[in-house]
Amino acid sequence: MATVKVSNASQLNSAIRSASNGDTIQLKAGNYGSVTINGISKSITLTSEQGSNPASLSGLTLRNSANIKVDDLKFTGSGNAVAINDSRNITIQDSSFAGNKKGIAVNRADDITIRNNDFTKMNNDAIAMTGVDGALIVGNQVKNMATGGGAHHDMIQIHPTHGASSNITIRNNVLDSNDTFTQAIYIGSGTTHRNITIDDNTITSGHKYGIQVVSNVRGLDITDNVVVQDQAVNSSSDRYVPEINVSRGSSDVEITGNTAHEIYSGSGSGWKVFGNTIVKPGSKVTDGGTGSGTGGGGTTSVVTKDTDTTVTKAGSGKTVTADGDSINGWTKVVARNMDLDGGDTIVLRDFDAGTFVNGNDGNALAVSDGGRDVTIDSRADVEEIIARSSDVRTKVEGDDTLVLRISQDDGTMALRLVNLGDVDALL
Repeated sequence: MATVKVSNASQLNSAIRSASNGDTIQLKAGNYGSVTINGISKSITLTSEQGSNPASLSGLTLRNSANIKVDDLKFTGSGNAVAINDSRNITIQDSSFAGNKKGIAVNRADDITIRNNDFTKMNNDAIAMTGVDGALIVGNQVKNMATGGGAHHDMIQIHPTHGASSNITIRNNVLDSNDTFTQAIYIGSGTTHRNITIDDNTITSGHKYGIQVVSNVRGLDITDNVVVQDQAVNSSSDRYVPEINVSRGSSDVEITGNTAHEIYSGSGSGWKVFGNTIVKPGSKVTDGGTGSGTGGGGTTSVVTKDTDTTVTKAGSGKTVTADGDSINGWTKVVARNMDLDGGDTIVLRDFDAGTFVNGNDGNALAVSDGGRDVTIDSRADVEEIIARSSDVRTKVEGDDTLVLRISQDDGTMALRLVNLGDVDALL
């Protein structure tokens, strides 16, 4: 594994052709034009030499290739920025896209990761894919889509041009188009997709299609998203109020823990639709703190998102406190690196009466004030809350992150425990 530094397009193309498995190619600052990688299956990384001054490309095409990582590059120009065709195990991360026609277009590919990228002023779609098996779209920001031109815009789109897609996760993205004609997350018709998760995204839009699933999907989870109207739109017309809408022909569907203006869904066997909060247009998304107003019942509210508490040293006796009185529609608290058997503690207080239950099964779970308060200071306490408290539901993310979704009269709190370790053992 070697690190190769390049300073122009000719050197870059030569380095790609001659790279060995595991090599990293560092691009010095400058514009490298349009680059094509065809038929390369060695594990290589393309990255900027200086993160503060990233290298720029007008386009990158990956064709019949595998095991390529693109990290910390800048894509400018009016054409498509990244095209991934007939390839597998491709990662695009920590890069910026500005003014392109499309940001990332994926066709007939497997195992794609699109992570922590910034998209601005896209003239068509930020992320579009078709005929994909296995994709993770996580932690991206899409803002201020380009206006005019008559183009059909989507921030994230799965379309059927090259067949159905499967095993797709769209998680923890921030989508804010700042217009009235860009669709946020759109899954197009014409085929049946399988196993799609849309989770924990924040969508601010002036278009009706917030999360729009036109195609039938077998296995669809839409959970813990916030979908609200851009306050600058200031219109109650249905055309400008984003909604969650799912094709009634879909099956094995769960729509839970979302905050939105409207949710249109099916019912019956295989559909689970509960624990969602409906708010009126005009509701605001904030970055932590306590909201004001009421969360449910269709009243205007502040939707509190991402109150992030970090425990920097596991087992250091740190305490994370979450206040049920702060719940207002949808509220998320994030606690990282908690070692509950090593001295760290979670205190949940001022929730609705009877929220927490002590099962009296030998574990000394500290429940007080009529089930309004609980202190969690062991993994056994987490197990007991999950088993005994009906207002607490769980969701697992990866191997080490557990989300406790606590339903209250004023909304839902999602307590996200990141790096908790071996969460399967708690369930």
